[in-house]
Amino acid sequence: MPDKVWTVPANGGESIVESYGYRTDVMPAYTNAEQRVQLRAVPLETLEFGIMAVEAREAQLAVTTIFGTQDEVVILPLWQYGSRLVVDTLIGQSLFFTADDVTNVPYRINGHALLWRDPFTYELFRVTSLDPGGVSVLDPATKNWLIGSMIFPARRARLPDRVALKQDSTRVLTGRVQFTVEQDLP
Repeated sequence: MPDKVWTVPANGGESIVESYGYRTDVMPAYTNAEQRVQLRAVPLETLEFGIMAVEAREAQLAVTTIFGTQDEVVILPLWQYGSRLVVDTLIGQSLFFTADDVTNVPYRINGHALLWRDPFTYELFRVTSLDPGGVSVLDPATKNWLIGSMIFPARRARLPDRVALKQDSTRVLTGRVQFTVEQDLP
């Protein structure tokens, strides 16, 4: 499991853009009709969102994560699909009860789930099953998670070579980041 996790949340005041790329080829017929043929087994997926850190510690985390992981795979939470815990989860438990029906959320069995309270308090898990009331994971929790903590589906992803950031001061950092999701073949 990658040891780098992106934990700086998406800026809620900006859009989150999910893009899927299906590469196709055209097969023309004698009648000038055409048929498209898919060339990729799974589509290329990118996720782009804005970030805004307004305290020095969070801004430093964003900068070190961006520049320290540009050649590595990181675990990226899908911020737009987060759900709050409705029951306290104690150390040793492996079922997280959520406020939302997670069967329609893009969790992947054997994929990742991230429990998150803030950019510095999180825990990464492998998903084993889903039901309308929660997410089951492979390894038990090593921390107590209180009602209101967030759980997100997560993907393995990479940052591009360049990321445009604007650092207004040592405390304030803004910018947009775009991740390319590492595809797991079906």
